[in-house]
Amino acid sequence: MRKIALLVALLLGAFVDDASAAYDCENHPVSVADADWCKYFDEFPYTRQDDLGRKVNWLVKESMAAIDLPDKAIRSYAFVVSVWDYRKGQVDEDEVEGIKADKPAILKFISGQGFDEAIVLNNGDATADRIRKIFTEYYIPKFESAAAAGQKIRFMFIFDGHGWQPRTSGGTGALALAEITDDRDLDYDHRFSLAELRGLLQDVSQYTQASIALLGSCYSGSVFEDGAGHEEDFAPGSAAWIAAAAPRGIEAWELKDRSGTVFFTNLFRAVETWHGASADLVPQDPGGNIALDMTQYAPTLRDVTTLINTRNFFGGKNPETGQPYPPFMVDTIEFSGGKRAAYRFVAGQDLADKVGQNIGLNLDKVAFTGSSIEGRSDITVVHTPATYSIRGIDLSPGNIKDSFDFEKIKSEAGISFVYFKASEGQKPSNPEDQSKEDQKFGLVKRAWDKARAAGLSVGTYHTFRFCEEAQDQFAYIKERVPRTEGMLPIAIDVEWYNGAPNPLVGNCGSTASKAHAKIYELARDLEDYYGKKPLIYLVSSSVKEIVGDSADYPLWIANYSANAAAIGPGEPWTLWQYTGRGRIPGSQNAVDFNYFFGNEAQFALFRKSGTNIAGEVASK
Repeated sequence: MRKIALLVALLLGAFVDDASAAYDCENHPVSVADADWCKYFDEFPYTRQDDLGRKVNWLVKESMAAIDLPDKAIRSYAFVVSVWDYRKGQVDEDEVEGIKADKPAILKFISGQGFDEAIVLNNGDATADRIRKIFTEYYIPKFESAAAAGQKIRFMFIFDGHGWQPRTSGGTGALALAEITDDRDLDYDHRFSLAELRGLLQDVSQYTQASIALLGSCYSGSVFEDGAGHEEDFAPGSAAWIAAAAPRGIEAWELKDRSGTVFFTNLFRAVETWHGASADLVPQDPGGNIALDMTQYAPTLRDVTTLINTRNFFGGKNPETGQPYPPFMVDTIEFSGGKRAAYRFVAGQDLADKVGQNIGLNLDKVAFTGSSIEGRSDITVVHTPATYSIRGIDLSPGNIKDSFDFEKIKSEAGISFVYFKASEGQKPSNPEDQSKEDQKFGLVKRAWDKARAAGLSVGTYHTFRFCEEAQDQFAYIKERVPRTEGMLPIAIDVEWYNGAPNPLVGNCGSTASKAHAKIYELARDLEDYYGKKPLIYLVSSSVKEIVGDSADYPLWIANYSANAAAIGPGEPWTLWQYTGRGRIPGSQNAVDFNYFFGNEAQFALFRKSGTNIAGEVASK
């Protein structure tokens, strides 16, 4: 086993062809700033944007929250830099065989990911000046023009080659280019600074829907300013991420048989394994109902790297050092935690077609309606989170402040609705306890009035207590929540986990069947009184246990998984609480964020009636 200093940066992007440039390439319909650049498009099949046969994989659209966009409004681009010929350096040829072997696998991977074009620089063609200019004179102006025209852009950058060790313990490393001699070579033309790369990636991410850089070299973790660790939050908006093969000061490796590098071989293997396991993942219940979980076919970057790091894909310890291989590192390009929407890898067209065949549909042509498919009430669909355009928050008294500016929260957090906790259980009999509850409710009421004034849709939820009668809890809700025009349907918060109630809301030997009877008694009373069907809130794993086969009331599902809010075949959800780590202006506390399953018209109908529209739309 030979250690190698690898840095792989794969930039994938989608853009239009109207950016100004000096030369029109003869073999490709692109304009570039330098005529010599035309040949760098030759290694990867170029797909014209106006090609009548061009089809964007429906999973590419899912990954970019663009399921409703026409194919022409989406484009994906890759920038690959691969250096294995270091003739001027003191490099044993065996030490670069893995890099050289990666090349066809990288091009195959890009193709499977649905990219339309790629610039590929090899060895001496990858000069610092050329890399810089391709960013600044081709990608960035093209992406700016594309974004202004309303296109969704996807961008990936790969560098496969040696890395350059920072001269100081806190310094930032570099990509080692073909002219470099060793780590003592201080010529800036012989390397490309990770700090400069980071800045260029940030510039690119201003215009892209999804950007990713895959850095597979030694020391590549020095690209991170404050260390990796930000989490995806599945918010709407753009994704901009970096994956590095090794922490600052740590070497990356090639495989023992030099058939590839540890970083790329395992990255590609993880994506393929994920998709292979998902190929037949279209579960059906005994009644023939189907659960189609789109996220199973579009794993996030963190899904993939976590799979690699936890499943020991590397094949055990490094035989040369006797130590485990370094873990892959992941963080946002912006480092401030911005642009944290998940970057998703996608299945190839063969798998996309197979999924459709398994359920008897051409998924390129169906009409998706939130968590359903029009005309197919037997199919429950879970889209990738950012696909849903209507989202909101839910707040309890503990995370409400009188100082909240809901107009600012509405605009900066991108929300359309707020649910407030108005009550729990029955009315307290102890005057002191009642006084405390009244103070909490006063805070809630002031907040919901301000939220309504800011143009937000407002609703309330009641936390169900299992040891108290449904009628007593109903009486307390009526006291707290008036029958007000325009309020969202009330929600019943059912805290049931792993076969039992949360101890904080009482147990009393409750069984699922007893809980179901009480909850549905309360739901019927609320529907009769308020004229709207209430929501039932549950963690997704408890839906079958508490709700059973009933679709009488809309479901509000809590599921923070990176994968989905899948709840089983035939059970469309209406609200999905997808994270408990959201942020809003004016608060240091984490806040729950939720998606509504459908569009504006469907949300308006839900607000008016509380009807389980997810199920109704599917049956039409």
